[in-house]
Amino acid sequence: MVIIHLLNIKTQGQKIREIRKRHKIRQEYVTGNLVTRNLISMIENDKVNISKNTAKIVTENLNKYFKENKIKDSVEMSYILKTPKDHLEEEIYYIFQRIEESPNLIENDLEEIIIEFEYYFKRYELYNLGYEFFRGLGEKIYKLGYCELARDLYIKAFNYYYGEFQLESILNVIYMIGDLSLKTKNYDDVIKYNRYLFFDSSIQNSTIYKNIEKNELKARKFISKDK
Repeated sequence: MVIIHLLNIKTQGQKIREIRKRHKIRQEYVTGNLVTRNLISMIENDKVNISKNTAKIVTENLNKYFKENKIKDSVEMSYILKTPKDHLEEEIYYIFQRIEESPNLIENDLEEIIIEFEYYFKRYELYNLGYEFFRGLGEKIYKLGYCELARDLYIKAFNYYYGEFQLESILNVIYMIGDLSLKTKNYDDVIKYNRYLFFDSSIQNSTIYKNIEKNELKARKFISKDK
């Protein structure tokens, strides 16, 4: 099983509360005289994000407590400041590197990795990051020759798309779904996902749009032959 650290992905507030609870540290000690308990409470309950200045105060007070009580622990301000999105971006980079270095990861661990990532994308509503992850993963898997799996990943990317990326990006995803559906003989899916095309006059003369249309013509020919 591949070693990943997804179980450590928490919000800024969850991390502070977890450290406090683990060492039975009261909020007053974390805040000192420079931060209100109300603010720390709001941060721990994910009502507000922590600022760099507050993170500095919190980490200094925590490390001071560890030192005074001879506790073998420490906390870095950079760790406190990282959001779930920051942590996930690091994990995505790590997974992409591992796939390039160890292609056998695909057969052994990829299903479990996808489940883990999807859990966090949905938990923290990071749908744009989910789109980028599955689009990038589909691209890497396709280059390694796994057409069926790559198709499924591009479909996942499509399902995470919320219209906040350049039109060319989602058009490329639709094209890849169509191309890979032809390769894997899932002809109906070519037509199904082409229906979601955005009818913008500015794209109808583009190469990618024309290639998408060609995929659909091919799919319809295959479907006609099968009848």
